[in-house]
Amino acid sequence: MILNGGDIYRIILADKTIKLYFNNSDIKINEGIYLYGAYGEEIIINAEPHNVIPIVLDGISVQQGAAYAVAGAGIALKSDWFNVSSNDSIIDLSTSIEDNKLRIGALLNDKVYVELDENKNITYSGSELKPSVNVYYNRNYMSSVQLKEGSDYNVTYSDNINAGTATAIVTGIGAYSGTKNVTFTIEPKKISSPTFDGFKSEYTYTGQKVEPEFTLMDGDTVIPSNEYEVSYSDNTEVGTATITITDATDGNYDINCKAEFDIVKADPVINELPVADPISYDPHKTLNEASISGGAVIGVSGENITGTWSWADDSVVPSVDVTDYDVIFTPDDQKHYNSVRGTIQLNVSKADVEVVELPAASGITYGDNLAKAVISGGRVSFDGIDQVEIPGTFAWKDESIKPFVSDSDKTLYTVVFTPADSVNYNTAEIEITVNVSKAAMPNLLLSVDNTHKTVGSIALPGDWTWLDADAKTAIKAGGSVMATAVYVGDDKENYDSTELKITIYRAACSEGKTVKYTLKGEKAPTCTKSGTGHTECSICGDVMSTGVYVKELGHKWNSGRVTRKPTYTATGVKTFTCTVCKAAKTASIAKLATTDISKKTSKITVSGIENKIYNGKVHTQKSLVVKAGAKTLRLNKDYTVTYSKNKAVGKASVIIRGKNAYSGKITKTFTIVKAAKGKTYTVGKFRYTITGAKADGTGTVAIAGTTYSRSDKKFASLTIADTVVIGDVRFKITSVSANAFSRYTALKNVTIGNNVTSIGANAFLSCKNLKKMTIKSAKLRSVGAKAFSGTYSKITFAVPRNKATAYKKLIKKGSPSAKAIYK
Repeated sequence: MILNGGDIYRIILADKTIKLYFNNSDIKINEGIYLYGAYGEEIIINAEPHNVIPIVLDGISVQQGAAYAVAGAGIALKSDWFNVSSNDSIIDLSTSIEDNKLRIGALLNDKVYVELDENKNITYSGSELKPSVNVYYNRNYMSSVQLKEGSDYNVTYSDNINAGTATAIVTGIGAYSGTKNVTFTIEPKKISSPTFDGFKSEYTYTGQKVEPEFTLMDGDTVIPSNEYEVSYSDNTEVGTATITITDATDGNYDINCKAEFDIVKADPVINELPVADPISYDPHKTLNEASISGGAVIGVSGENITGTWSWADDSVVPSVDVTDYDVIFTPDDQKHYNSVRGTIQLNVSKADVEVVELPAASGITYGDNLAKAVISGGRVSFDGIDQVEIPGTFAWKDESIKPFVSDSDKTLYTVVFTPADSVNYNTAEIEITVNVSKAAMPNLLLSVDNTHKTVGSIALPGDWTWLDADAKTAIKAGGSVMATAVYVGDDKENYDSTELKITIYRAACSEGKTVKYTLKGEKAPTCTKSGTGHTECSICGDVMSTGVYVKELGHKWNSGRVTRKPTYTATGVKTFTCTVCKAAKTASIAKLATTDISKKTSKITVSGIENKIYNGKVHTQKSLVVKAGAKTLRLNKDYTVTYSKNKAVGKASVIIRGKNAYSGKITKTFTIVKAAKGKTYTVGKFRYTITGAKADGTGTVAIAGTTYSRSDKKFASLTIADTVVIGDVRFKITSVSANAFSRYTALKNVTIGNNVTSIGANAFLSCKNLKKMTIKSAKLRSVGAKAFSGTYSKITFAVPRNKATAYKKLIKKGSPSAKAIYK
């Protein structure tokens, strides 16, 4: 169809094969050119129009890349030549010229309906939440048209991690342009029964409020401490205390729970033990009779506490040989303190005894000493709380004394009583007499042993002696002689006769079993050769037999010495030496026994194995610790370590093999994972969330919080480093997460590292004692709302000099005090 001029009310194009040529500038279309059921390059503009060309889409939708009008030769199309509309859709259309062709698009504005695909509640999960979005036009009018994500629009999200209002941002692509937002609510995650990790059931009384440290867990996930408030009740006195957990305002969790713990009595500290007064032993006297004084005991605040000391067992009878006895301190304040036990010394002296009935001595003959007088009878007692008879023995003080007949029953000799219990009782001395009879004559018949070869070799009692003429008379072995004994003492009156004839019989020889080699021609045997010798009388030494054959003795080996120590891989050598001839021989020593580390009996434990993040390199376990019971084993001394599949993503193995004293092997596994954006790791006392998941050293993380409790006084200073190593991969710390350190009341100083570019909202909210913040980074670009709200009123911000003006504006976005100081 060729148009060369005139006014036209309406043109309908329903067939792609029909072309409409505008060949005249004055052509006027009053209502429009209706494109019905077809679109394409049906309209060809060959002349610059003086009137706007109205185009109406009737029953067709806009399409990316479609051309609705094209320019003829020498014509440059302009978008204001055309007015486009839709006959059956509630949607605003737009025009543009591309490649000298008319393109028709649609606007994503209030006429476009956007809704979430999911109608259910959306709950905080710690990760980004991205509910699906549906986009329509003509919603609830005629037949609605649903657009396609990826070809008609893309969706991005903001504020879609933490509980609160999140936004889905729909941005048109292809034939569609503009943006359309839809908000959705992320509900706090309700936790009815969290786990109190590190929490104990009992704590000791301190005199102050007891506030146990713990980490609140949702399954295996740590609930950040800024997500809840902790309060305590009844947590000072001994008894049951209560911890109440309530969720933080505008937090990500809905938590309301309680936990109880017991505050138990404290054990006071003995600063000085008491002293016991010395006592003497009494079998009926118990510790209850021994006085205790002094002593000092300290309470939980270092104060002296009052109380009483008593014996741990006052029924014990103290003895001289035991000096240490247990005492118990019972505090007056038994509400807060337990009794404590200590050991003190008690000096117990021996008790004196009394001989209440003298013993008697048996009679002796002149010439005997007191040792021959047997003591019998006598009674000894101790008179203490009750009288006690003391068993023991009587003995002569000097039993070598030889009383005379004239001393008989007249002279007193000292007797010593020694108690059976000599530990606890002293000895006692008394004096008694002894009956002494006159000495009898020597026997008229003497039988002597073989050693006596002459009469003079035989000893006579007292002052009796042999007649000089008889003293040298020989006595044959097995024979007898007669000799005269004469008394030559001054006390002749103590004897009945002074000269006696005595017959003496000498015992026969006895052949000894020991062979001797002292005679001429005799030779002692050696370890390897026989010998010849003689035997002698075992009593008098006379030769009994000669030419006695003695076989070789054989070697006498010593206990040996180790000349090569055994190892765990080779046997050792022990060398023995003959103690007689010094000959030597060797024996093998078994290899040293090893402990098989794969057996339970070895008590081997392995710790320090950590999961790793994939970085294209092999991973090892640098913190690996192997112990056998309490003993830490040494790498390459006691064990070796090899790895399998320790480079690629997946399960890796650590193979620990025993060495030297240890054998066998243990295999442990760890996981190599890809760095995942949004995943949080704990390193030391701090948590980090991956924001850039590269494992080549250029990856980035946000410091997301700490495992310290909000009131922990140990957490007074925070230094954010430039980098952190997570699973063998180094990441740059480029941001501080929202709420990361809010409400940490003990925090006083913070240093921000060189790589930090942003500080999230509420990052240091209500850190009321935070007095100084040093910002080293020259890259800081954003500070979230209320990041510094509620910090110390005169907080000092130390920033790089060349960033002073810019950073002051940035920092003020975090709402610090108006009195804050900037340096």
